[in-house]
Order: sequence, then C-alpha cells, then structure tokens
Amino acid sequence: MKIDFGNIEVEVNFEGDTRKVDVRRDLANFAKVKTMDIGFEDFCRKIYYSKGEIDVPDKYVQPLIDIIKLRDCPFYAFVKSGVLKLLRQETMKPKQ
Repeated sequence: MKIDFGNIEVEVNFEGDTRKVDVRRDLANFAKVKTMDIGFEDFCRKIYYSKGEIDVPDKYVQPLIDIIKLRDCPFYAFVKSGVLKLLRQETMKPKQ
C-alpha cells in the first residue's frame, strides 16, 4: 500500500469538514521509540524523510495501528482517527 504521511486528510468537526495534516515527523519519532524491531525502525526513518507517497509493507500496517492507538501517542483523537481510517481502508483493499 502507498500512503503520503505528509498529507493525511482528517475530519475536524462533526459537520464533516476536513483538513490535511502532516504526521511524518511526530509519527516516525514516536514509533521509533516504541519498537524493538530494527526493520520497523528503518521504516520509521523512511516515514520521517518521505516526500509524497511511500510503500507501507503489509507487515508494518498492524504495528503502526497498534502504536497510534497507544495512550501516549502525541496526536489528538481526530488525527489518530484519520490515520487509523486510512490504514484500515488500505488493508481492506483487494491485492492486485
């Protein structure tokens, strides 16, 4: 799956208005300190330095979801919801 972590669309109110947020640095830094997997740490570096879409290996989707759901994740709930929704939608797409 390909995701642009610098351009995540999140819902900002109950009327459905959205805005784009950049979660690259905060997500990458937070995930880096929450993992014990060197490969996942390298993937976090790719998120941090990405410009545009990057490939997210299937094996890292669930770890990202788990890390974003942590209580001490530095995102407000509306940002967490937007990122989680995107990750979950991408995992539901049929593989080609």
